[in-house]
Amino acid sequence: MNLPQQPPDLRAWNAVLDSIQETLDTVDSDGLLDLDAEFDPPDGLEAMPEVLHGRAQTLLGALNATMARMAEAQQAVGQELAQLATHPRRPERAETPPTPRMVDHQA
Repeated sequence: MNLPQQPPDLRAWNAVLDSIQETLDTVDSDGLLDLDAEFDPPDGLEAMPEVLHGRAQTLLGALNATMARMAEAQQAVGQELAQLATHPRRPERAETPPTPRMVDHQA
Protein backbone atom coordinates (compact mmCIF):
# COMPACT_ATOMS: atom_id res chain seq x y z
CA MET A 1 0.00 0.00 0.00
CA ASN A 2 1.43 3.39 -0.98
CA LEU A 3 0.92 6.16 1.56
CA PRO A 4 0.73 9.69 0.15
CA GLN A 5 3.92 11.67 0.62
CA GLN A 6 3.73 14.71 2.87
CA PRO A 7 5.46 17.95 1.94
CA PRO A 8 8.83 18.38 3.73
CA ASP A 9 7.59 21.08 6.14
CA LEU A 10 4.56 18.99 7.06
CA ARG A 11 6.79 15.97 7.78
CA ALA A 12 9.16 18.08 9.83
CA TRP A 13 6.38 19.72 11.86
CA ASN A 14 4.72 16.35 12.40
CA ALA A 15 8.05 15.06 13.74
CA VAL A 16 8.26 18.06 16.12
CA LEU A 17 4.70 17.51 17.34
CA ASP A 18 5.33 13.76 17.70
CA SER A 19 8.37 14.54 19.86
CA ILE A 20 6.34 16.89 22.06
CA GLN A 21 3.56 14.29 22.34
CA GLU A 22 6.04 11.56 23.33
CA THR A 23 7.57 13.84 25.95
CA LEU A 24 4.16 14.77 27.29
CA ASP A 25 3.09 11.12 27.46
CA THR A 26 6.28 10.26 29.35
CA VAL A 27 6.05 13.26 31.66
CA ASP A 28 2.39 12.84 32.38
CA SER A 29 2.88 9.24 33.47
CA ASP A 30 5.80 10.09 35.81
CA GLY A 31 4.96 13.67 36.76
CA LEU A 32 8.43 14.87 35.78
CA LEU A 33 7.52 17.90 33.68
CA ASP A 34 10.42 20.32 33.17
CA LEU A 35 8.66 23.62 33.82
CA ASP A 36 11.68 25.58 32.59
CA ALA A 37 11.93 23.82 29.23
CA GLU A 38 12.08 26.08 26.21
CA PHE A 39 10.76 25.16 22.79
CA ASP A 40 12.54 26.33 19.69
CA PRO A 41 11.39 24.98 16.34
CA PRO A 42 14.12 23.36 14.26
CA ASP A 43 16.11 25.74 12.06
CA GLY A 44 15.00 26.09 8.48
CA LEU A 45 11.30 25.35 8.96
CA GLU A 46 8.68 27.66 7.57
CA ALA A 47 5.64 28.56 9.67
CA MET A 48 3.65 25.61 10.98
CA PRO A 49 1.15 24.41 8.34
CA GLU A 50 -2.41 25.36 9.20
CA VAL A 51 -3.53 21.73 9.04
CA LEU A 52 -1.44 21.08 12.21
CA HIS A 53 -2.75 24.05 14.24
CA GLY A 54 -5.51 21.99 15.88
CA ARG A 55 -3.06 19.29 16.98
CA ALA A 56 -0.67 21.93 18.31
CA GLN A 57 -3.52 23.60 20.26
CA THR A 58 -4.49 20.25 21.79
CA LEU A 59 -0.88 19.64 22.85
CA LEU A 60 -0.62 23.15 24.27
CA GLY A 61 -3.77 22.57 26.32
CA ALA A 62 -2.41 19.26 27.63
CA LEU A 63 0.94 20.84 28.48
CA ASN A 64 -0.74 23.72 30.31
CA ALA A 65 -2.96 21.34 32.27
CA THR A 66 0.05 19.21 33.23
CA MET A 67 2.00 22.28 34.30
CA ALA A 68 -0.95 23.42 36.44
CA ARG A 69 -1.09 19.99 38.15
CA MET A 70 2.66 20.15 38.73
CA ALA A 71 2.39 23.63 40.28
CA GLU A 72 -0.42 22.42 42.58
CA ALA A 73 1.61 19.37 43.59
CA GLN A 74 4.68 21.52 44.21
CA GLN A 75 2.67 23.85 46.43
CA ALA A 76 1.16 20.93 48.37
CA VAL A 77 4.58 19.35 48.93
CA GLY A 78 5.95 22.72 50.07
CA GLN A 79 3.12 23.10 52.57
CA GLU A 80 3.68 19.58 53.91
CA LEU A 81 7.41 20.22 54.28
CA ALA A 82 6.72 23.52 56.08
CA GLN A 83 4.39 21.73 58.49
CA LEU A 84 6.98 19.03 59.15
CA ALA A 85 9.63 21.68 59.80
CA THR A 86 7.51 23.34 62.49
CA HIS A 87 6.51 20.13 64.30
CA PRO A 88 9.07 17.95 66.02
CA ARG A 89 9.18 14.41 64.74
CA ARG A 90 9.44 12.97 68.23
CA PRO A 91 7.97 14.32 71.39
CA GLU A 92 10.53 16.05 73.54
CA ARG A 93 11.44 14.15 76.65
CA ALA A 94 9.88 15.51 79.78
CA GLU A 95 11.60 15.21 83.11
CA THR A 96 8.59 13.36 84.43
CA PRO A 97 6.70 10.87 82.31
CA PRO A 98 3.10 11.71 81.42
CA THR A 99 0.33 10.38 83.60
CA PRO A 100 -0.92 7.01 82.31
CA ARG A 101 -4.46 6.94 80.97
CA MET A 102 -6.85 4.07 81.22
CA VAL A 103 -8.27 2.79 77.97
CA ASP A 104 -11.36 0.59 77.89
CA HIS A 105 -10.58 -1.87 75.10
CA GLN A 106 -14.04 -3.48 75.33
CA ALA A 107 -15.94 -0.25 74.63
